[in-house]
Amino acid sequence: KGKPPCTRALARAPATNVQGVVGSPLCGMVGSKPGGQPRSSRRGSWDASRRSAGAALLLALLPPTCRALRPCDSSDWRYALGTCGADTFRQVFVHAAVGDDESPICDPGASGSARQPRPLERLSCDFRCPAGSIVGIGPLPSGELAASCTSCPAGHFSLGGGWLVSGVAGDWRKPWPVGLQSTCMYKDGMNRWNIGGVHHAPCSLRVEAPEGVAGEFEMATAAWNAKLSSLGPLVGRLRLAPGDGRACAPVPLAWRAGIEGKVLLLARPGGCDAEVKAANALLGGADAVLLMDLSRDGIVRAPPSQSSPQPRIPLFVIGQENGDVLTVVSKQSTVIVNVSSPACHVEDAAPRLSNGSSGATFEDDLPSLVMGCAPWTSDPTGQFVYSGNNWHFHRIVSTLSLSINLVRDGYVAFRYAVNAESGFDGFIFELDWKELIALTSTQLTYQDVHVNLTEGVHTMRWQYTKDYGTSHGEDRTWLQLLEVVGLAQADLACMPCHSERTHSVAGAANCNACDANEFLEGGVGQQNFAQCAPCPQGRWSPEGSVGKATCLERQACTEGDAEIQYSACRSHTRSRQRAWRAPVICDKDSPASAALLGTNIESVACEPCQPNTHRPDGGECIPMVLSCKPGQHGVPELVVGHWHSWPSNFSQELRTIGGTGTGSSTAAAAASRGWRLDAGGAFAFVRGTAPASGDGDALLHLHVDVHDTARVRFSCEVTPAEAWGRDALFWVDNVLPMGLVAEPLHDHPGHLLISVPLAAGRRKLSWVWQYREGSASEAAGVRLLNVSVEHAMGAGAARCERCTEGTEVSVDGTSCRKCAAGTATSPSEDGGAFAEEGCQPCPPGSFAPAAGSQNCLMCGHGLWSERGSSSCTSAPVVEKSDPAPEPLTFNVTALVAAWRYSLGEAAFGRGVLEVAGQQYIIGLLEAVPEPGQEGSELSHVWELHGDSREGLPGIGQGACDNVDVGNSVSMPSDPQRLGSRIAAVEAVSLPGLRGVRVQYEGEEPCPGMSGKRGASLFFRCDATVDYMYAMPPVAARDERGIYHLEGLRFVASAPFAALLATSLPPGTCADDAALAWPTPLACPPCRKVDWAEHPGECGADGMREVTFVLVGPCLGGPDRPAARREVCGGAVGVVTEAEIEGMLKVVVVFAIVIGLALIIYAAYLHRKYHARYAGAGNAALRYGR
Repeated sequence: KGKPPCTRALARAPATNVQGVVGSPLCGMVGSKPGGQPRSSRRGSWDASRRSAGAALLLALLPPTCRALRPCDSSDWRYALGTCGADTFRQVFVHAAVGDDESPICDPGASGSARQPRPLERLSCDFRCPAGSIVGIGPLPSGELAASCTSCPAGHFSLGGGWLVSGVAGDWRKPWPVGLQSTCMYKDGMNRWNIGGVHHAPCSLRVEAPEGVAGEFEMATAAWNAKLSSLGPLVGRLRLAPGDGRACAPVPLAWRAGIEGKVLLLARPGGCDAEVKAANALLGGADAVLLMDLSRDGIVRAPPSQSSPQPRIPLFVIGQENGDVLTVVSKQSTVIVNVSSPACHVEDAAPRLSNGSSGATFEDDLPSLVMGCAPWTSDPTGQFVYSGNNWHFHRIVSTLSLSINLVRDGYVAFRYAVNAESGFDGFIFELDWKELIALTSTQLTYQDVHVNLTEGVHTMRWQYTKDYGTSHGEDRTWLQLLEVVGLAQADLACMPCHSERTHSVAGAANCNACDANEFLEGGVGQQNFAQCAPCPQGRWSPEGSVGKATCLERQACTEGDAEIQYSACRSHTRSRQRAWRAPVICDKDSPASAALLGTNIESVACEPCQPNTHRPDGGECIPMVLSCKPGQHGVPELVVGHWHSWPSNFSQELRTIGGTGTGSSTAAAAASRGWRLDAGGAFAFVRGTAPASGDGDALLHLHVDVHDTARVRFSCEVTPAEAWGRDALFWVDNVLPMGLVAEPLHDHPGHLLISVPLAAGRRKLSWVWQYREGSASEAAGVRLLNVSVEHAMGAGAARCERCTEGTEVSVDGTSCRKCAAGTATSPSEDGGAFAEEGCQPCPPGSFAPAAGSQNCLMCGHGLWSERGSSSCTSAPVVEKSDPAPEPLTFNVTALVAAWRYSLGEAAFGRGVLEVAGQQYIIGLLEAVPEPGQEGSELSHVWELHGDSREGLPGIGQGACDNVDVGNSVSMPSDPQRLGSRIAAVEAVSLPGLRGVRVQYEGEEPCPGMSGKRGASLFFRCDATVDYMYAMPPVAARDERGIYHLEGLRFVASAPFAALLATSLPPGTCADDAALAWPTPLACPPCRKVDWAEHPGECGADGMREVTFVLVGPCLGGPDRPAARREVCGGAVGVVTEAEIEGMLKVVVVFAIVIGLALIIYAAYLHRKYHARYAGAGNAALRYGR
């Protein structure tokens, strides 16, 4: 690569002609003309003696590789073929051979070198060579280059124009061939296909029973759900709507008769609006509605308008495919569902305010159902490529695709295996969009496939597909080998065989391993091998044997070469006969051997069932099922207590039988290898071997699915005792396990009791005996006496066990599962009675924050919850009573909206808030995970220290940093969890100070106290500026992305700190992170009693003015009373000038009224007496008086 080491030295040396160096192309053509002639200098010819001395000195200083190179001969020429061009021709280049270190071995320009052939300008790309050969280039007698087909040497092969990726050689860890790529797709709850990655569904329906459809189903929520009260988890039964299934008519109450708990109604779309369906479902006693969406694009249609009547139960929308599955299953069995994701709770379903700066929405940070898929991935060892880790994903297709253009007819060959849920998940192979291998769920050993291809373009797809639920087994497909032929007319280089146990003859198209009773001629390391040859008469060999010495002599069969085999049980009986033990390594054709087997087939009683199994109908043993008391579950345990025949899921393996020894000792030792059954059924055993028998491993495997953390226990007898851990081993998933405990059984010398913890999942347990030359005698070995595996799937139940607090019996009754959030085994906060019937919903006013809660916690002051809630929420308003008959009222809803508007993303824990150099992450009413740790514990307030501080790594310390504990200094955790739960949302009313305080309880120790550090956020009523109906201020972000909210400060630095401290409960930690934020939205409406009279100064006229002032901050409410004037000199409240004037007016009016009454009365008397006397006078005149 580049010029040889001599180039730099020559570049600095005087020009001279050193034979084999100067003038050589390999040394950079330094100091010579083309043709190797010396170059003249300006001074003329050098003196011959000086030239000879300089050359000698230069040769002494040069590296050995450049001191002198021999001339090249015709065997030193090498040929390199270029790539094919658009004209379907390629060039052939010529160069001299190089050594293993890439240094030149000859000098083409040296005197006596053979003539270098001229390059071949145009070699047809259609020049074809068959498999087993490659394109060879060589000179013709005329000196021109020509192409021919050259056979590959022994130990190599060629495909005749193609490539091979083999796991045997570890090829899968290398870059994949061009055109081979992987992708994956998954379907979300609305039946939309998504490419790759992970999708977080904000709302999901968890189906808990029946087991066949158990899993998560994505949903969408209706618009009105945000207006409903928090319902907590909806755990109950899913039932189809009666009639036509559309729920457009009132659902009768008889629809849910006899069903306890909550019921969700599954309705078909169409016929009426969604809110009508919800209202009709409510009449039938449904707690929620699950509406199928049949739209092609999966978009939720026509949400109800704001003017529509808002239903009182939630409605969720599920995609068509999921809805069809639930419809069919609901008609056949009881479907138990759980809507427990916080994203489906009312407080999280409502849109949240944003500052509009980033365009992010509230859904970005909600805990949710995670959907997605994993593409095909190479194993780190390169032994295979597999369909990704999709155990937790469903409704996915993981695809390995290959697009090729064959220049001639060819083929594709591959080797695959698959282990998946039978009939539902599995492997599919497609060629040119046509399915050649239908869904295959189980193929535990590699299967070879060969498909012929025609010239032209082809697309192949190896797919692993999963349905809507349940993962089983390894849950993947493997490809070990992929071979494509036809990509070119010929190969340009031979490929070596990949293993010392595989080889080929010259001109081979592939490499093979010999079958059993054959051997590969020659030996490992030899250059020339013939094909596989049969072992001589009377000898045998295992598969893959290399060399004739691996054929071992067949000895006369003995009792140990035969074993008893039984048929399946029928009516408590089975047949028994003797058969040869596999592999057959003795001379079974001799007359004496035939006598060992005999011809009798006996009918005998069935062997006893293993523990925890029984034979109810006289057939095969089946797992035992226990009927446990309420609150208890049957503990499945796989137990092997006897060894009359190999138990289910046990298999044997014999590795690396080798060695070069022959004769009876080696054959006898080979015959004794492998795990065997005791004739009396007391144990399984493996024996040691003679020292000359060679190395090898005898393995006994048990494949078992464990559905919970468990232990495997077994008893064994190891001889000699020191062989345990050296020759006798136990593996879990092919490795030595952690936590293995071996205890001797004192009552049985030489016996060990082994216990090993197991993680949940599919496990491979292996008992191993290692044969090593000189390490064990024929008397050595292992006896496996019994085996037990807890929580093994499909095993019988040995006992009933009560579920621990915080758990309940699973649907299948074989295990315990955690209580869902919002439920607990002891609903009361102090523990109370343990609920044998399982997890119970928390009563109203209490909550269970996480799955597995043992008891429900009471909501704090100012908080409330519905039955079965996982959190408490603040009441829309909080009140503060005082001596006045009318309490103070604070609008908490307005405060929350203002906080979210001002902080934007930071209000939901997606931003860092800085106050006086301290940094916090605050979720006001929604707890948020630890920053950068999704899925961690939640807290409403995180205080950042050290490296977790955004933009300020290692700077700043909190109120509790460097806490002095005794003689040491304790650094705080980073970050600190100061708000694990909301303790109270309470109104504060003090002289001149009003507002709302949110109090949090934390988890960090309080210095000098026995309690915990917490946090509080005091929304202080700021009535100085009346912008109650204006938009709140928006927090600013600095260049580091840190939020700063105007007015937010520590309470300790506020003038009202001492006053506010008087309202805290006793024992409050002095190091609480107490913050305060002024806002007019924290002000209560003013009341009449809030206006106090304030008398002014007395005037010259002896009167003073009385005005009205507020006794505490408030906004709105009744108007300020009008000012008035009053007489000075008395206490506030004497008669004022205006009042005297009013009284005089009353007196005048009263006098006028009295005067008028007297006048009227006088007029009346006048008329009365006038009439009387006037009448008497007239009478006298009439009678003449």
